[in-house]
Amino acid sequence: MWYILTVVLAVAVAFLAFYAFNKKVSVRWWEWLMLGLGLFLFVFALQNVIGTFIEKESQAAVTMMWTLGIPALILIVVPVVMVTLRKIKA
Repeated sequence: MWYILTVVLAVAVAFLAFYAFNKKVSVRWWEWLMLGLGLFLFVFALQNVIGTFIEKESQAAVTMMWTLGIPALILIVVPVVMVTLRKIKA
């Protein structure tokens, strides 16, 4: 299952990069870095939440979701919003 998720994420990031370069969207290096770290942290949080639910440790799963999932979503959303706002301004 994790191999399929990895392939889907890699294709999505490649499509995003292809779209950004073809549409001449200005994406700074640190926005790519934040997006990559956010995706990595999100997959890590997802794996931990699923693993702890399988082990029937629901409190640990909820704690992992809050401590890793929320920062991951922030790291994913912030660069997307910044690029979108920069594109709207231009």
